[in-house]
Amino acid sequence: MKYIICVILLCLGFSGCASSKSMKFYILGVDVNEAVKAEDVGEMLIGAAASAATHIAGHYVAAELVDGDIDQQGMHEVVTNYDALSQSDRIMIGRGGFLLQAIANTTLTSFESTRKSSFTRGYTLATMAQSGLYIISSPPSSNDGDLWMIDDNGGNANLEWGLYTGTSIYNFYRINKEDPDPSESLVYGIRKDVKSIKPPIHTTGHTIIKSANCWGIGFGSRVISNCSETKLTKR
Repeated sequence: MKYIICVILLCLGFSGCASSKSMKFYILGVDVNEAVKAEDVGEMLIGAAASAATHIAGHYVAAELVDGDIDQQGMHEVVTNYDALSQSDRIMIGRGGFLLQAIANTTLTSFESTRKSSFTRGYTLATMAQSGLYIISSPPSSNDGDLWMIDDNGGNANLEWGLYTGTSIYNFYRINKEDPDPSESLVYGIRKDVKSIKPPIHTTGHTIIKSANCWGIGFGSRVISNCSETKLTKR
């Protein structure tokens, strides 16, 4: 099952996204139908580096919370007072990197201003790759790494790996999905200074507001509007 998920992650990197207007293809989160600028690539690399830095920082933050001492040895964080810590404290340090990565990644993909930025794409891809492939590079049985520390102290390493990997896949989906067309929304019509609002594709039971210099929202028979003279048309 773990290897199947890793294959899915690889396929997601070369995913296509269909819409009613066109077919868009993404390679590693980048729309190949659009010209890729050098600054976009640079931002993605910065985002990827930020993801790796966040993972390392997560271990330090967790260690600080449980009075753990960490010695940075190359790309590895070694807990120097490992034997003096409780099992729960060790698990917290082990999961700290993935947990902080997931929190930061979900925050970046939760706001429209940052969701589709090149930085967020790079951050999300790096997070998805690191968490997804970690089960191969450092499995719980390797006697080293985050998952081993969680598993060795009574935690469920496979479950936590699945949660962090699933979160990164969901965030990857969010930055690549098509933005909804306002004309296809069930609740629509919030616009200012318009003479008419074009009806949506799905018009069953909706209310269309036609007026100048006003706004309105209609759904079914209920209408909220500041229009003094509103013409309501049932569809």
